[in-house]
Amino acid sequence: MAEVIAAQREKVGLITYKATEAEIAEQLPENVITGHFNDTRGRNLGEVVDALILAGRTLPSERES
Repeated sequence: MAEVIAAQREKVGLITYKATEAEIAEQLPENVITGHFNDTRGRNLGEVVDALILAGRTLPSERES
């Protein structure tokens, strides 16, 4: 999905799980900026991208639920 959107946009942001980011980051086009949940504070990814993809969701830890 990120590759299809990246082909149509100048800059794309992709926020996903940390393990997923590490696994796919090198396979994505150069115009895709990646980040993972709980590590986006202060990065302002939304200001520099034309499209933002959120793949997944944050969940509370088992201790918090």
